[in-house]
Amino acid sequence: MALTELQQKKLKKMFDAYDYDSSKALTKSDFDAVIDHLSKQLGYSKGSQDYQKVESQFSGFWSSLHKEADLNEDANVTLEEWLAYFDKQLNDANFKSTGLSSGVDVIFSSLDKDGSGSISVEEYTAMLTAWKVSESEANAIFSKLDINGDGSLSKEEMKELYNQFYYSDDPEAPGNYVHGLV
Repeated sequence: MALTELQQKKLKKMFDAYDYDSSKALTKSDFDAVIDHLSKQLGYSKGSQDYQKVESQFSGFWSSLHKEADLNEDANVTLEEWLAYFDKQLNDANFKSTGLSSGVDVIFSSLDKDGSGSISVEEYTAMLTAWKVSESEANAIFSKLDINGDGSLSKEEMKELYNQFYYSDDPEAPGNYVHGLV
C-alpha cells in the first residue's frame, strides 16, 4: 500500500523538522542539533540526566532510521528514503500495535519535563520551536491538539494524535499538526 498524498505531506513536514541544516538529507548532525535545541528549550543542561535521556532517545531513533532507511549507506537519509521507510513501517502490523506506542512513549518522556504525566503547552511548544516552528504557531497548534480541552496532553491523547498523524487521511484530523501546520 502506497502512502497517500496527505501522508506524504505530513511525513515531509516531519522530515523537514529533523533536517536541521536544510540540506535535504538527514544526518547524525541533524539529530545532534535537534537534541541540543530541544534540551535547551526544555532547560536541560548538557550532561544532565534529562539531557542524556533526550540524547539517548533521539540518537536511538537516528540509529534505527540510519540502519533501516539509508539504503545506499551514504550516512544520509533522503526524503525518498524517509518516505520509503515510513511506507514500510506503516504497513507493518507491529508498528501499529507496538511501534507507534513506543514512539509516543519516547516523545512523551522527553517532553514531560515536570513529571506531571501530561504535556503542557510550554512543554509541547519547546519541542515545536526546537523543530523550527514559531512560538505563536506552536501555541495555535497546541489548541488544535488538546482534544479534550483540559490544557494539557495526556499520553492517550498523544497516542491518538500520532495515530491520526500516521494513518488518517482526513485533512481535518487534529493529529495532522503534531509536527507543525501542514
